[in-house]
Amino acid sequence: MKRAVSLFLAVLLTCCCGLGASALEYPDPYAIRYETNGGYIDFRKHNRGSKVYLMVSDMSRLYGDLVIPAELDGYPVRDVYYYPLLQDYAFELCEDLTSITFPGTMDALLTDYGGETSGYPMSLKKIVVLEGARSFGAARFRNLEEAHLPASIRHIPEEALPWRNENFTIYAPTDSGGHRYAVEHGVNFVAEGDQPVLFTDISGHWGEQDILWCFRNQLLMGTSETAFSPEANLTRGMLAAVLYRLWNDYDDADYSEYRFDDVEQSAYYYQGACWLKFIGIADGEGNNRYRPNSNITREELAAMLLRYAKIQEEIHPSGNLDGFSDGGKVHDWAKPAVTWAVSQGILKGDEKGRLNPQGLATRAEVAAILHRFELQRVY
Repeated sequence: MKRAVSLFLAVLLTCCCGLGASALEYPDPYAIRYETNGGYIDFRKHNRGSKVYLMVSDMSRLYGDLVIPAELDGYPVRDVYYYPLLQDYAFELCEDLTSITFPGTMDALLTDYGGETSGYPMSLKKIVVLEGARSFGAARFRNLEEAHLPASIRHIPEEALPWRNENFTIYAPTDSGGHRYAVEHGVNFVAEGDQPVLFTDISGHWGEQDILWCFRNQLLMGTSETAFSPEANLTRGMLAAVLYRLWNDYDDADYSEYRFDDVEQSAYYYQGACWLKFIGIADGEGNNRYRPNSNITREELAAMLLRYAKIQEEIHPSGNLDGFSDGGKVHDWAKPAVTWAVSQGILKGDEKGRLNPQGLATRAEVAAILHRFELQRVY
């Protein structure tokens, strides 16, 4: 499940490092004062599980171009929470701030304390978010002229950026969440940060654009530096890794207690497989086995996607498979999922009107299905 907003009122702030930043100071064992750009920010450490969060207690006189460090006092900067019992929060009053660069270590850009009112000054015209930041969250930047966004941020709330401002421009990789936001809202867009595509086996392939979308969104990568292998089958282990990336809200939580007996801890899909079990997308076969090396069938893929979708919204599959010559071959356990996938345009038949439900899904088919799945989702 998507991580709920902390009991603390979450607000995106800067644990700032910038031009001419000085060394850290320690007013007491639990606080850090960070001096930067003519002012300072006080933080209080908050231990929560295996992570350390920094709660803002005060700030003053910040200006210019601020760059948030990737770590502070040895801890990665992940989320910064405003402690609501303290009344000195005045980030929005730093009227000489020009730009902020956020590190790729951040889990999310979170909302401001004011809710409907912006927590950022009118002077803030530019944000830069580095690759790796996972979610735009509910942050609001209403006065920007430009936003440089990475491919790792795939979903942006409609009200997050000033799309009514004709002078506003988004700089982002092609086919990324930033690009999608720009297209859907008529925002000026400049391609920036596109990874070079070196695949030599997708030119002219029916799934070329879907494959490029998956690659640019870092969901399904190549089998080598120059090959995507579009007609190769996708394994269940690969799918675990892909769905974990698609979720885009994963953290450093330890899901090992949900591990499958046949998934090695050293496998690249280990965390994804444990997460699938934890979240209820895959429960195994009754003997705690996931079969990571088995190829995924088209109906299995539909079933996992439906469970994934149900986590975020209430879905009641409807319709029928009468239009397909082999619709009756869909297993009973998979019929609701396949019916849903067909009704949403996610799963399509071949040129002969066959669904081929027990057929093994190729990497190109999975890329196309994931692309269609993402495009029909509402955020």
